[in-house]
Amino acid sequence: MTRRGNSTMVGLSAPRVLVIPRWGGTPADEWYPWLTRELPGTSAVELPNPEAPSLEAWVQGVLAAIGNDPYALARTLLIGHSAGCRAVLHALAQLPPGRAVNKVLCIAGWWTLDQPWPEIQPWIDAPLDLEAVSEGHTGMRVLLSSNDPFTANYEANAAQWRSSLDADVVVIPEAKHFNGELQPIVLDQARTLYTAL
Repeated sequence: MTRRGNSTMVGLSAPRVLVIPRWGGTPADEWYPWLTRELPGTSAVELPNPEAPSLEAWVQGVLAAIGNDPYALARTLLIGHSAGCRAVLHALAQLPPGRAVNKVLCIAGWWTLDQPWPEIQPWIDAPLDLEAVSEGHTGMRVLLSSNDPFTANYEANAAQWRSSLDADVVVIPEAKHFNGELQPIVLDQARTLYTAL
């Protein structure tokens, strides 16, 4: 069976979009409620202790949210925002062999930060099995901003996403960290990937 599985069997699961918030974020913050209203099947995941999150706890939260059903995974778009992208990558690396989500959209994803604070340093330092991450999805897109306040060198960031995970990287001019209640570019990109579910 391919990653997508048999199309008839995949049809048993409705398409779903799961949003993994940024550091300090909850389902009620930023553009998450708006996206939930605008895109069918979307929900934002409540993760523990968002103001001082543990990478391990968030990874387990992502794994619990996506589950282990191969047909549901094949109809899943995972959207991570900032630190949420790191949790998504580590969760993908822990999926059992033969399990993969359909698409991943990383918003303001990073490999390192210009000025990391002590609590986030473990998120940066945690080893990541890139091969396992790649096997945990069938396609990845990354949205970066040309003026992200946390990662000024967006060219190097984009290059690392491409070289490490063969991600499709889109740089948006002056989008900062994609914060705020409305993010039309996020919705547009999510809709494009949603059509493939």
